Amino acid sequence: NVNTPGAKAQSTEFKTIVHNNNRFVDAHHGPEHGAKHFRRVNISAQGTIEQTRNGLDLAINGDGFFMVLDESRASSERQLTRSGQFATTVIENNGAEDLIITDQEGNPLLGWQADTNNNFAVRNEASLGPISVHPNRITQSFIPTSQVEPTAHLPYRRGDIGDEYTIDLPIVDAQGRNRNVQLLLTQTDDPDRWEGQFQVENGGVSTEPFELRFDPETGYMINPPAFDLEVSWNRTDEQQSGNAAFHVDLEHLNSTGEDFITLQVAADGRTAGNLINYAVNEEGFVIGEFTNGKTGVVAQIPLVDVINRDGLEPIDGTRFALTEDAGDLEVYGLDSSSRASIHDFGLEASTIDLQANFTDLISTQHAYSSLSSVLSAYNEMSQLAVSMKR
Repeated sequence: NVNTPGAKAQSTEFKTIVHNNNRFVDAHHGPEHGAKHFRRVNISAQGTIEQTRNGLDLAINGDGFFMVLDESRASSERQLTRSGQFATTVIENNGAEDLIITDQEGNPLLGWQADTNNNFAVRNEASLGPISVHPNRITQSFIPTSQVEPTAHLPYRRGDIGDEYTIDLPIVDAQGRNRNVQLLLTQTDDPDRWEGQFQVENGGVSTEPFELRFDPETGYMINPPAFDLEVSWNRTDEQQSGNAAFHVDLEHLNSTGEDFITLQVAADGRTAGNLINYAVNEEGFVIGEFTNGKTGVVAQIPLVDVINRDGLEPIDGTRFALTEDAGDLEVYGLDSSSRASIHDFGLEASTIDLQANFTDLISTQHAYSSLSSVLSAYNEMSQLAVSMKR
C-alpha cells in the first residue's frame, strides 16, 4: 500500500497479559500468561498532498474523513476513508439511469444534494445520500428578472436634435423565457436633456415617456429616475405570450462620452438549465455549470470525524468501519468549520514508509537468525546434558 492514496501505516505491538487470580479461568485453556500481539493503525497521521490530473481526486488537508456506503456487504455499511480517489458510476435509480460519484470500488460517496434552486433543505447525518451529477437529473430552475441596471455613456453635447440610441435590456419573464426590452433615448433641442421611453415588440409597457436631465458641467444625470416596470407580450406566430415585472435603475447613465456606448447591463434572473460540467471547491461544494450559462451549487461533500480515530476498525488500508470505541460520529460542512479543507486535483499520499519497512524487515531477519542460533546452541547443550546423564 505504499502507492495507495490515503493508506495508513500499520504496525504490530505487544501487550503483556497479567493473570488475575480472581478471574474465572477456563479449565481447558488454562490461565492466560505471556504476551499478546495486536495490530495498530496510525489513522490520525496526515499524508502529503500530491497533485494529479483528475478533478475528482480530492485530498483532505486537516482533520476528518470522507464517508462512503459499502454496498458489497449483506447490509450496506457506512465507512470512513481518507482516500479521495473518486470517479463517476452509472447506476439505476427508480427505473432511470443516474450518474453518481463513487470510490474506486464503486461505493457511493455520501453528501448533501441541493435542489433546483441550489439550496439545501437540511444538512445533517440523516440527510446524507449518494451525490448525483447526471446532466438530465441535475437541473437549475428559472428565476424571473427583478432588477436591471444599465451602464452607458451618451454623447456629451454632440449630435443633432432627434438622434436616437437604444439600450437592450435582456430579461427573463415570469414564464422563464428570455425576452428583450428596449430603452430608447432621443436627443431634444436642449443638449443636456434627453427623452427616454421603454418599448417592446408586439407588447406593452406600463411606463410613459420620461425626461433625463444631465449636469452641463459634469455630464452626470440630475435626479436619476427609477421605474417599476410591468411588461407584457402578445402571442404571435413568432413569440408566445408572457409578462414580466421588474425594477429598472438608470443611475449609471451619463452624458460624458464623445460617442454613445453601452458598457454593461446588469440584470438578475436566469432561464432553466441542465448540468454540463462541475468542480469541487475547498469547502466541498460541487459547483455546476449549466446550459443557461449560469453556475450554482449541485451538492456538498461533508467531512465526518469521530472522537477516537484510532478506535476505528480497519477494513483495508484505506477504509475504516465505525465502532463503539471510536465514539460519536460528527458530520460537518467545511463552510462552517475551519478544521480542514478539500483540494481537487490532488490525493493524500500513503503514510507507509518503504525504507522504514525494509529496515524493520532486515532487523527482524537478523533477530530471527540470532534467535535461531541461540535455540540451536541450547538444543545442542540439552542433548549433551542428556548424553552425560546416561
